Amino acid sequence: MPEVSRERLAELQAEIFEQGQKTVEEAASEFPRADLIETIRAARRSLRETLHSLPDSAFEAQPPNEAGEPEWSAGEIVAHLTQSMLRFQFGLRRMAGENPEGEPADAPELAVLDRSATLALLDRADREFDNALALAENIDDSSRTELGPLGSFGPRGLLLLHAMHEWDHTGQAAALAGS
Repeated sequence: MPEVSRERLAELQAEIFEQGQKTVEEAASEFPRADLIETIRAARRSLRETLHSLPDSAFEAQPPNEAGEPEWSAGEIVAHLTQSMLRFQFGLRRMAGENPEGEPADAPELAVLDRSATLALLDRADREFDNALALAENIDDSSRTELGPLGSFGPRGLLLLHAMHEWDHTGQAAALAGS
């Protein structure tokens, strides 16, 4: 199971979201599910290593960026990734024929401003990913779920989208090293 390189993910993001050359589903069809899963796991390992190396200030509320937009703390990034895993499961449940409503009721709040709470939440994100993979095992690649303006996705498309998302936020967390 080789992981998809960060460079290839960046190329695909540009082809999909900037150049409109292909859809997420077209790009995802290039990879076996196992490779996409390993890519997400590699991002998680990298994120975990990064979290251990960050200064304590990276877990505090961050000042706005140069454009005046809010910046997330390391904990807020991990809370967001955990929320994404729960939404991933919702999409898979819809593909499996269930009819979940709204948003997951037990989604964490973004206000996580502590290293140990952040690491515990990353453990939960890992468990939620494993739960999602168990759901996905019995879902055919031809199944689809709608993700608002992003369009219609199958299991591999969702995995590719999450691989890109995980690596983007891993880089965002690493940028907090100077905070």
